[in-house]
Amino acid sequence: MEQVNQIIDPLSLATIHTIKTQRMKWKNLPKNPGAEIFFKDYSSESHKSKKKLYEWLPPGWVVQERVMPSGRVYRYYYDPSGFMYPKKHIAKSAYKDMETREVEDNPPPSLDSGEKGKAPMVD
Repeated sequence: MEQVNQIIDPLSLATIHTIKTQRMKWKNLPKNPGAEIFFKDYSSESHKSKKKLYEWLPPGWVVQERVMPSGRVYRYYYDPSGFMYPKKHIAKSAYKDMETREVEDNPPPSLDSGEKGKAPMVD
């Protein structure tokens, strides 16, 4: 049974929708009988305590917690495109890479010679 707990951010809800849409296309998904599945974002609390474990998550990213009948919790991290990362450090690294690529793709505007505010060149 899947539950969306305490998700406030609309970007996170969109990510969950993307994940569920993609999952319908996948075949032979592993079955976890008796497991409870929770989706959480940066504003969510842990399923066991009131701690906010996921404050480090960027907006739009979500964590899927799979709680097995034994009590073992498996966590999977998803970016806004629905891509899954199996470990926290991999998700953090991927986000940093995405930020870097975004900055490289959109460099700050440079000043051209005809732009206002630039002092004229003096010989």
